[in-house]
Amino acid sequence: MTDRDGLNTALALLRARVTGPQTGPQMAPQTGVIPPDFPARGGVPTGAADPAAAGSAAPVAPGSTQDATQDTMPGAIGETVPRVPGVADALVISPGVVLRIDPAARIGLTWSSPRARLLELRTTVTTPGDWLGLHVALPPLDLGGVAWFGFVARSAAATALVARACLRSGLPEGGFSDAFFDRHLLSQPGETDHADVMAPDRRPDLPARAPWRDFVLFLPSTHDIAWALHDLRLVRL
Repeated sequence: MTDRDGLNTALALLRARVTGPQTGPQMAPQTGVIPPDFPARGGVPTGAADPAAAGSAAPVAPGSTQDATQDTMPGAIGETVPRVPGVADALVISPGVVLRIDPAARIGLTWSSPRARLLELRTTVTTPGDWLGLHVALPPLDLGGVAWFGFVARSAAATALVARACLRSGLPEGGFSDAFFDRHLLSQPGETDHADVMAPDRRPDLPARAPWRDFVLFLPSTHDIAWALHDLRLVRL
């Protein structure tokens, strides 16, 4: 499959740096400076329910454990900046691939990128949150005239879990709009394949043009999970 639209660029970067499990120390909180107009690309509106149940920080070494609710906020690769109330904390897995966590939650994360898998993730939930989202940065994507936009994923989990996927579009006036795919993604102990598409011209919550877009996969944030993403491909037709 060719990637003439650049939809899978961030995933290709992650796939290229796949390594065996490594270990590292827990990262201590760091501080920095954040501009007052820093865009809020993470999370869901305050008070919304965990989408799985119904915006980058410093890279963390594969296999390391980090309290993802330390007082850090998204910045450039290699940077951490102070938390902004109401905006999700973030953990960079790879350039363009980011885990964003409800700042009200306390969720410990352990991750690795072993051979033949994009990502393995384990969470330890101390305080449940409203969201835990795996964000994949996309090009701005003009969806005018696009008949279908969708994805194909292969995943597994130690115990069955349900995730939800959406296409997040930045709005010119600020903020974002989420267009959720209709089907829930089910991960089970054995590998499971999942595919879903949406028709942009039939989705009023999906603007044809946007200054930025993310593909977001919302994972459970109310209980511990052990989850593996074997593969993920984004397509437009």
